[in-house]
Amino acid sequence: MEKDRIVELIAEELECKHEISKWFITTLLEAVKRFDKKQDIFTTENIADTGEIGLHTRISDRIAEIKKYLSVSEEKREELMLTDEKITKDFLDIGIYGFIGYIYRKGNWK
Repeated sequence: MEKDRIVELIAEELECKHEISKWFITTLLEAVKRFDKKQDIFTTENIADTGEIGLHTRISDRIAEIKKYLSVSEEKREELMLTDEKITKDFLDIGIYGFIGYIYRKGNWK
């Protein structure tokens, strides 16, 4: 099943009224793929070991990269390897860590 059709099915099932909600669903699906891929490497123990403090640290690190990217010249961005792609992934990772925090607080993170 193609991704656009999945997005449409989810939007219909959830009775989403706004077009931007479809973009939100698309982004969530990208986050799920990224999350699952990272689980191959890190497993749930990575967060279980450090809990909410670890999540806060990871989110703070991503925010610091975004702030640095926005405050330095293009030359410094290159030197720091802060590419547009990296910053876009940072935003996605912040969302993923937020959902992990939600799962963790609900007691469903092993």
